[in-house]
Amino acid sequence: WLVPDALVGGFHFSKIKLNGAGKERLRDISEYLMSSGADFYTCHCTGVPQYEFMKEIMGEKLSYVSAGCEFVI
Repeated sequence: WLVPDALVGGFHFSKIKLNGAGKERLRDISEYLMSSGADFYTCHCTGVPQYEFMKEIMGEKLSYVSAGCEFVI
């Protein structure tokens, strides 16, 4: 199947608590997303603490976008 080079959108993870089970869930999701090779651009509905946790795992594969950001295609 085809994998996009990039995905732009919110993950809606803001309600996932950063406790043991929540961290494990976000770690699993982060590793799954990274296995695609795509770059991910997400925004406020991901949740700032959740984004920061995922960023530690995903590094340059995950970026935060907000209103006014521009993408050159």
